[in-house]
Amino acid sequence: IGGTIGTIRMSVAGVPQFRSGEMAIVFLKRQDDSTFQVVGMNQGLYKIDENFAVSDLFGVDLVDSRTGEITHPLVSGRAPLEQLKTKIRELVR
Repeated sequence: IGGTIGTIRMSVAGVPQFRSGEMAIVFLKRQDDSTFQVVGMNQGLYKIDENFAVSDLFGVDLVDSRTGEITHPLVSGRAPLEQLKTKIRELVR
């Protein structure tokens, strides 16, 4: 959603922004047309800054689509990268 044509730029709040050369952990879901979309807009993007995972989500509660229960982001703000990796490993077991 959004983009740039010439000097005109359109962006939508909450849509993840990517820059060439940056590192990130991105949660994706496959669409029916075999393309991929970032899960939950900006919720599925954790930028890597040195050895930290950085999320733009603050004060956000998430709803687990399977259970309907309120959950919290894996990382709020800035946390050690290993902490995020550990949480991901726990969830996929």
